[in-house]
Amino acid sequence: MGRLNKKEVIAFARKILRTYFVESRLDFLISTFDDDIIWLGGGRMQKAEGKEDVANWFISGKNDMFPCVMENEDYQYMRLGDDYHMVEGVSDLYTSDNTEHIMFASQRITFIFKEEDRKLKTVHIHNSIPFDELKDEELFPVEYSKEQYDLLHEAYENKLSEIDSANEAIKNQAMLLNRLYQSVPSGILQLECEYPHNIIIANHKIGQIYGIDEKDIKSGNYYNLLYKKIIESEDNISKVLHNGGVIDYEREIIKYNKEKAWISVHLDVLNDVGGNDVIQCVINDITKQKHALIEKENEQKLENSLLRSAIFSSNEAILNLNLTADTYSIITSFEEVESDYRNIPRSGRYDDLIDKSCDLMVHPDYKEEYRIKFDRQNVIKQFKSGKKEIYMELMELGEDGEYHWKSYTFTRAENIYNEDIIGISIVKSLDKQRSERIRSEQLLKDALNAARTANEAKSDFLSRMSHDIRTPLNAIIGMSTIGKLKIEKPNSVLDCFSKIDSSSKYLLSLINDILDMSKIESGKVTLNDERFDFSEMIHEINEIIYDQAVEKGIEYKVYSDINMDKYYIADRLKLNQIFMNLLSNSLKYFSKGDFIHFSFKEVKRERGVSLIEFIVEDSGCGMSKGFLDKLFLPFEQENAGVARNNVGTGLGLTIVKNIVDIMEGNIEVISEKGRGSKFIVTLPLGIIESEEEAEYRKKKELLKGLNVLIADDDEIVAKQIEVIMNDIGAEAVKVNSGSAAVDEVKKKYENDEFFDVCFIDWKMPDMNGIETTGNIRRIVGEDTTIIIITAYDWSVIEDEGRRAGVNHFISKPVFEHTICDYLTDIDVKHIRHRHKKSAKSLKGRNVLLVKDNILNQEIAKSILEMRGMNVDTAENGKEAVDKFIKSDIGYYDMILMDIRMPVMDGIEATKAIRSSSHHRAQDIPIIAVSANAFKEDKIKAFDAGINGYLIKPFDAGNMMDMIEKFLN
Repeated sequence: MGRLNKKEVIAFARKILRTYFVESRLDFLISTFDDDIIWLGGGRMQKAEGKEDVANWFISGKNDMFPCVMENEDYQYMRLGDDYHMVEGVSDLYTSDNTEHIMFASQRITFIFKEEDRKLKTVHIHNSIPFDELKDEELFPVEYSKEQYDLLHEAYENKLSEIDSANEAIKNQAMLLNRLYQSVPSGILQLECEYPHNIIIANHKIGQIYGIDEKDIKSGNYYNLLYKKIIESEDNISKVLHNGGVIDYEREIIKYNKEKAWISVHLDVLNDVGGNDVIQCVINDITKQKHALIEKENEQKLENSLLRSAIFSSNEAILNLNLTADTYSIITSFEEVESDYRNIPRSGRYDDLIDKSCDLMVHPDYKEEYRIKFDRQNVIKQFKSGKKEIYMELMELGEDGEYHWKSYTFTRAENIYNEDIIGISIVKSLDKQRSERIRSEQLLKDALNAARTANEAKSDFLSRMSHDIRTPLNAIIGMSTIGKLKIEKPNSVLDCFSKIDSSSKYLLSLINDILDMSKIESGKVTLNDERFDFSEMIHEINEIIYDQAVEKGIEYKVYSDINMDKYYIADRLKLNQIFMNLLSNSLKYFSKGDFIHFSFKEVKRERGVSLIEFIVEDSGCGMSKGFLDKLFLPFEQENAGVARNNVGTGLGLTIVKNIVDIMEGNIEVISEKGRGSKFIVTLPLGIIESEEEAEYRKKKELLKGLNVLIADDDEIVAKQIEVIMNDIGAEAVKVNSGSAAVDEVKKKYENDEFFDVCFIDWKMPDMNGIETTGNIRRIVGEDTTIIIITAYDWSVIEDEGRRAGVNHFISKPVFEHTICDYLTDIDVKHIRHRHKKSAKSLKGRNVLLVKDNILNQEIAKSILEMRGMNVDTAENGKEAVDKFIKSDIGYYDMILMDIRMPVMDGIEATKAIRSSSHHRAQDIPIIAVSANAFKEDKIKAFDAGINGYLIKPFDAGNMMDMIEKFLN
């Protein structure tokens, strides 16, 4: 519906007439033309339809136009339909003084306007000026009037048709506007200005905003429901009525469905179509935007809070300063921060602040400096001179009555408003920093003391090493000299060689300890985990320790858990090194009659790992509690003099601790001075589930039902064997002496029964194992298998035992795997002594010995020739390669190759031999002899084609074992 009123439409028509007749301008007139305009002029032929044709008529007469004076204007207005307006104007026209034309006429004009969006378009113009010249014989211009009537009638009919079309268009447009009105995203309604402000019209959207059910929106009760919510804003409705203008506001509402929401409201007073005032209300649901804004505000608040906390947590007080105006204000929130400034006014004069804080808080030692440094004029002077910051550390009295360290920082700030000198003062507590500084200084002192102690320990260590290394060297040189002087006395020479051998081994142990410690400190120690025979490793350790224990009169016993596997996965050499160090230590600090017990058992098994607990316990001299804290430190010994007399470097336990740590194990020590020591080592060993384990279970099945006799005065060992036999499925009888064993055998024999196997300890108090075996054989003959178990080297009693009737010898500690292997292989012939077999099998074999050192070459050659081997020598790798390539097929059985040599080293020589065309280039055994003991050196040698690896200085027996292994 059109919204322009009568006055506005008449003004529009008058403007058209005055711009055309008075100002002689066409532009505004033509700009108002509707596309379908109809124009009727004052002349007979003056008519046109359509914007273009009508405009052409007026443009064609543009040159004939002249300015006129328009007076006596009178306008009549009529609304045609909803959006059409008709204006009829009457006025007198006459030419102005500055034109050459003379005219006076009364003119009538009719406009029909179409309103669109409060703008008017001209759809019809009828302009008429009366004819003055009539024919004399005519009283009334009938013909002309008839023509004018027809034209007017036709125009009228056309206009009626146009109005009908316009009304139809208006109707369709109204329907479209209603659909748009209902579909806009905003809620729109109009209220009466008179109280109680009834609703005139409202779209559906506003009902949805207030949570009114859809069926109620379409019902006759819709406006009643809506009114209850709208009237909640009655205060704002009254404001817009009394104050005029527009009111925009936001508020939270509760919908009919009980939900809370936020809305924005726009209130305005407008005129309706009839010119009446109405209140128009536009409402939008802004809940999402409001929540997002609230969330953002909360995030900002949190960020600000965190920022304030960060600032205030590190600063005790922050002050704004205006030095020019002599003012300050404290901006720190004392509710959030502990501060000694709580008793200072939050704002005031700067000079008063300095005076009061100086008098009440600053330590007397710092008062004068504080006043001078922070004097207002002094600070202004320094800031003007270009200084950006003034800093001071001092002590202040706190609320706790104690003085605390504080720092004051005055920083100049840029003033963009005026010339005043402003800044920020930050007060920070330095107690923590001072404490940290003192702590750091103490740590540096401690580190310096530790370094000094370490240097002293190293110096002491080097002093001991100088002595300890020179001692065996002196013995070696001295015994060599004595041996030369007594060359004609074989026994004396052998004694010299024996002492040279023991001194050499001691010297080697010193060097090995130093090298091991060096590798540990440099982080180059790596583990070579591989499958190994656990019982074999224990027996090898026992072979070394037992003899030394017997020689020194020490009781040495080994106890094993029956659940131990035969094979594990670990670094066997490292394990051996751990326990040899611990057991050797126990042997060093001994008295005759002391004991050493070595035991091990499985404490846990999970995820492919067995956790083994090893215990080395002795009754030796023990250690003081004070020394236990330093026990595993390098270069430390509780009594260096005692250690030196007992042969030691002081590095053994340090090496043990580091190896245990590398193996991810644990070591504990329990010791008391004069009462012995107990080392508990716990190590994870890998478990092997192999075909051998399955084969072992089959062996156990075969041994079920055996009758077994166990004779041992050591209750622990006897019980262990009994448990093993029971686990296998055998029937075991246990006794604690030789005579009791003979009685048990005799008792069986008298009942026509006998034992399948007898386990007899060698050393028993009343009757030893050999005697017991002889007595048993006299009763049962060869029907019973007799096995001697001993913790000592049984080779010294082997011949005597065989003659007495012993079938086998087993070393303690006994393992279930070992017993099963012996019993299932019981028909294997007795093996001759190893050295006799070796001598026979190596006799006549040819070996190429490659060494550049003539003395070492001579020693090795002598050892090989004593075994009946033929030895050919070469002094470098090139000579060795030439000799091998020129040799006949099958001449050399083996090559002993030194690694470090001039001309060509052992690695290159091996590669040259392996790549040669000689018939035995690929299969001849090559054994390396090297001082390079590291794993990577061995790998490099094996990659070159070397079969075995001996580390200098090597034991002659080990060398012959390896030679026999490859040749036999």
